[in-house]
Amino acid sequence: MLEVERSQIHPDIKPKNTSPFVNQSKNWDNKEHFDIPEELVKGIKDHLLWDQPSRIQSVAIPYIVKQDEETKEFDNLIAQAKNGAGKTGAFVIGSLLRIDPTIKKLQVVAIGHTRELVNQTAEVYKKAVAAAPQYSICNLLDAYDRNAQVIVSTLGSLNKLFSGREKVDLSEMRVFILDEADDFFMDKDRESELMKFHTTLQKLGKSVQYILFSATYDKLISEKISKLVKEANQINLKVEQLKLENIQQFYVKCNKGQKIDFVKQIYD
Repeated sequence: MLEVERSQIHPDIKPKNTSPFVNQSKNWDNKEHFDIPEELVKGIKDHLLWDQPSRIQSVAIPYIVKQDEETKEFDNLIAQAKNGAGKTGAFVIGSLLRIDPTIKKLQVVAIGHTRELVNQTAEVYKKAVAAAPQYSICNLLDAYDRNAQVIVSTLGSLNKLFSGREKVDLSEMRVFILDEADDFFMDKDRESELMKFHTTLQKLGKSVQYILFSATYDKLISEKISKLVKEANQINLKVEQLKLENIQQFYVKCNKGQKIDFVKQIYD
């Protein structure tokens, strides 16, 4: 079993306590654990070149796709994961499993705080579905596709879409993802844009699953996130469990004023 920290990331948010079966599966083909369609497995292996799931993926994906036994709804998820741990793959694959590929309407919105992050996330989505043409991915920074099931965007571009003349059909909206979630609450303009779209989702009159990933959370962020979600499963893996086996990490102690010179040496 993977060990999930008992401490809550967000004490202000009620834990759901609906932990799914989680093991240290190292095989995307494990139907008991993941149950991923073969064409998506092909995209994961042949195009993303991920032979095995990382630990955050092994834990997070089952949480994303598990329904509440009583309400039959999908629980919100707040997860802590360092960069390089595989968090993008966790929410990309998990959200793709929430999609009904026969419905050509928007079902998933994934938000990044920079254009670079949005482009990277959109590329992961597109590679994951490379062998599955029934899925359609839209990078809103490029153009809007009214038939896309997934939109990846910055908040600014997303709200421009919704405030423009184009009518966006949210009748099948299921998942809203915030990558690097803490960044959206550190800037007043971003926070305002976020709450604007949150209000749009609330007006739907249906349950939308919120998935938040970030490397760090603090008390102030906790209080602000509680405005978005009141209940959520929370994943707080130990640091050693987030490390990928094929990535080595180093640090160098620099004296004051020497960091820039050291970075220049690395790039040289």
